[in-house]
Amino acid sequence: MQHQGSYKHPKFATPPKFSGRMADAQSFANACRLYIGGMPEQFANPRSTVYWILSYMQDDMAAEWRDNLIEELYQAEQVRGEPLFKTVKEFWNLFMADFGDPDLQSTKILRLRTMTQGTKTMDQHVQDFKNAARGSGYVGTPLVEEFKRSINKALREKLSNAETSPVTIQQWYTRTIASDRQWRKTKAEEQLYAGYGTGHSKKTGTGSTSLQPQGNRSQTWRTGTQQTQTQQNIPTNPAPARDPNAMDVDRNKRGPIICYKCRRPGHMAKDCRSRMDVRNMSYEEIINYCKGKMETQGFPNGDK
Repeated sequence: MQHQGSYKHPKFATPPKFSGRMADAQSFANACRLYIGGMPEQFANPRSTVYWILSYMQDDMAAEWRDNLIEELYQAEQVRGEPLFKTVKEFWNLFMADFGDPDLQSTKILRLRTMTQGTKTMDQHVQDFKNAARGSGYVGTPLVEEFKRSINKALREKLSNAETSPVTIQQWYTRTIASDRQWRKTKAEEQLYAGYGTGHSKKTGTGSTSLQPQGNRSQTWRTGTQQTQTQQNIPTNPAPARDPNAMDVDRNKRGPIICYKCRRPGHMAKDCRSRMDVRNMSYEEIINYCKGKMETQGFPNGDK
């Protein structure tokens, strides 16, 4: 049996250092209160508790504020002979007055009304939305409308047009999380199935195994279905024998041979004796050449 005197408290995380940023004031105060509340017997003296809190104010504006307050504490104790703070609550009141948000509710409302899901999972977005909503004053239908506005359009339209669409904020939380998880699961399965039959492999603890199912390697998996096709069962239709005279018929259907070099009919580029090579000419050079030829043939404007 363990003696009462040998009881050990669970370990608590110490608060982070406070720099003086207004956005971090409430979080710092809560972290200190959490640590103090977990071991109340070590913080029975308000004076030592305040000094302990001040020891975590070491950066930027917080350090300057701490130094000024320590001077006031010293003057009150040594000169006037009385403590500056009779309770820790008095210290927190001063702390929040100097560092806290003077209109926290308006700040929460602004965050709530500008929040969007974006690329976040719905699990993450719901938690962010709940944190912003807490203390904003939004409840009931206004809170539901802000949440509907904040989620992605496709998901909002899907649930709004459902046969039984959610009504309460808790129903919207539950349904959006379930729909988002199902969508992401489907996308992951599509990527997995797309890898079958492509020759890619993944490494396992026992070596390298193909993503294609074991056994019949010729099976092709269709995305979104459970059906497979076996290539051995697909009849192969050989190409019909070609008529030996077909080449001559096709050749007679073709037009005259055009030289790729000078673009004149009757011969190939390998037999061309012309110095002109249109393959090495720019677009403007070809246009000017054509206009010149047309002018020599009785078209003075070159384009009529």
